[in-house]
Amino acid sequence: MTAVNQKNAPWGLARISHRPKLTFATFNRFDFEEKAGEGVDVYVLDSGVSESYQDFEGRASWGTNATGDDENIDGNGLGTHLAGIVAGCKHGVAKRAGIIAVKVVYANREVAPKALIKGLEWTVEQAKGSGRPSVALIGDVWMGKLADVDEAVDAAANAGLFVVVPAGDNKDDAPDTGLPGSRVVRSDVSPAHPPQRSSCTRRCRRYGRKI
Repeated sequence: MTAVNQKNAPWGLARISHRPKLTFATFNRFDFEEKAGEGVDVYVLDSGVSESYQDFEGRASWGTNATGDDENIDGNGLGTHLAGIVAGCKHGVAKRAGIIAVKVVYANREVAPKALIKGLEWTVEQAKGSGRPSVALIGDVWMGKLADVDEAVDAAANAGLFVVVPAGDNKDDAPDTGLPGSRVVRSDVSPAHPPQRSSCTRRCRRYGRKI
């Protein structure tokens, strides 16, 4: 493995690559494995992904539109933003991962449970067919606790996908309800400990034993 570092990196990248408290020398340095993400597919279940965005370096492709009656574009930028955090060459963690757009969110940011379920089922079949390590990354599609959505998310995880859902941006203790498939999936949360919380962590992120 070849370790490299990205200088002038965003604070979040620096934080996740250093266990000790960040210093003047490390607050904007991201240390990572050069081939991080290579051979891995990340299915982004959100509003779509702008495949031509230069930060993706040609690694992004369109998968499917599960909304049924919306355009095959990222209508509000949320999906592209999320994909950039995962695998963008400047702001991403796994800079060589493949990005596959699975549109489940409308341009007006609404999401229908049936669209998310359909998108997950498509993702499972695609991942099985590819034989590649795959991640199903679900955007912030907070819709309350729905048994059919839970079952679809849990089924995807049990089929071998690494499923990630957002903890939410409500700045409170994550409740027992509202996280899709929360019995088996992994939820994200800021890695910062209290002395180094960013303004967004203080303002937005959820916390608690459910994270």
